Amino acid sequence: MKGTTLLVVEILTNICLLLFAGVVLMYGGYIISAQQMATTDAALGIPMGVIYSAIPISGIFTLSYAVYNCFLAFDDFKKGKSGGQEAKSVV
Repeated sequence: MKGTTLLVVEILTNICLLLFAGVVLMYGGYIISAQQMATTDAALGIPMGVIYSAIPISGIFTLSYAVYNCFLAFDDFKKGKSGGQEAKSVV
């Protein structure tokens, strides 16, 4: 894929990722971690909500990565790059 088609596919993919990260990870993770604050872990002696708080935190990282990918897609489109695997890598 090239040009506008590639940009549209990348943006739609990142919008789906944004929705998932926002609704499932951040909102759902917050709800479940808040519910589990009253439950104490038997082995560690800390609230289970502290352990479950990793879910909304990972949602924040996923959300920021998806926004970053959108900016990269627009930048590559402006510069006329084809995208694909040879594009910039975060890792």
